[in-house]
Amino acid sequence: AIACGAREEGEIKAWTRCGMGPCQGRMCRDSVSALLSASTGAAPPGGPWAARPPLRPVPLDLLTGTFEYGDIRMPEPAPS
Repeated sequence: AIACGAREEGEIKAWTRCGMGPCQGRMCRDSVSALLSASTGAAPPGGPWAARPPLRPVPLDLLTGTFEYGDIRMPEPAPS
């Protein structure tokens, strides 16, 4: 994303979905900030990424649905 012209954390997040996983950016934000500041020469911004609440309240049982943990597919490792 940086090579294609992204110059802000929000742009990188939108292009790559970085920060939208289970940790909500707690693991990758520092790496993204470091890469971005190395590319642009600007100091990395402080604070967490902006939270995006749902447009309207959604009951949690609607989001979880009915499933068995055995039905959850484990992610494949990234190709090396």
